[in-house]
Amino acid sequence: MTIAALTHAENALKEIEERNVMLEKNQEQTKSLNNNLQKYIKELESKRDTETKVVTAREDHSEKFVSEAVKVLEERLRDREAAYKELEEKLKRSGVDQEKHVLLNKIDSKDKRISFLDSKLTQLGDEVDKL
Repeated sequence: MTIAALTHAENALKEIEERNVMLEKNQEQTKSLNNNLQKYIKELESKRDTETKVVTAREDHSEKFVSEAVKVLEERLRDREAAYKELEEKLKRSGVDQEKHVLLNKIDSKDKRISFLDSKLTQLGDEVDKL
């Protein structure tokens, strides 16, 4: 009877250790994903800042600048969408719901800012065309 109880206790302990290892791996994956998303957000912010500087520096150029800026923004948009899809796939695999929502909200916020800047650039181009 004692041997059976000891065996059962050992098996239970092994299960707990295996669960602990699995949880640690999940935690590492979550941290890695979080770091990747933070890097992606910083890259988006950097790109946005760069575009803002370009817009500010070239406000006096007319159609050529606007068309170049539109091309750059469209390319960045495609890059951002591809990176966004990749991140969505990673998030689906990780299963970290709460952090996923927080980070996606941050990305959406950054996307909205970029879209706002794009619309302002379009307005600027329209105003330049009117001049």
